Amino acid sequence: MSGVRGTNQLGDVARAARLADANMPKSIKRKLSKMGPKAKKVAQAEALATLPGTNGLAGLVAGSMRVQVNSDIGLTSAGVTLVYTSRGKGENRDIPAMNRGILRHPVWGRRRRAWVAQKVKAGFWDRASAKTADEAHAHVRDVLDETVAILKR
Repeated sequence: MSGVRGTNQLGDVARAARLADANMPKSIKRKLSKMGPKAKKVAQAEALATLPGTNGLAGLVAGSMRVQVNSDIGLTSAGVTLVYTSRGKGENRDIPAMNRGILRHPVWGRRRRAWVAQKVKAGFWDRASAKTADEAHAHVRDVLDETVAILKR
């Protein structure tokens, strides 16, 4: 490591990069975005293992899952956030509610399509986040170390 001890130094490195080269922050964001596909695979595997599969819910959620890496490397603040969504018919599925163990869905065969809340195993997203957190932190540290090394040249 070349002087970066944690992700809290992202703002300092981004400021130095901006002063050294205007394109450097774009490069940092591009490198940080590479942690999305791995995080997506972990979340999909956890959804398949946790959510009910009898009517295909696990496959639907996992198949339509998207991961967006939002990195803020402004002058006053810095951070990286992974945003997970799963698209349903017309709108996003309620991932936070499913993570709490609540699945809302229409009752089929009813003319007015009554909605019910069904209990499912809670915590699929929490487990996926815990599995990817250390790797995401390591990836951020690697990107920062690489950027610091470039700035020192």
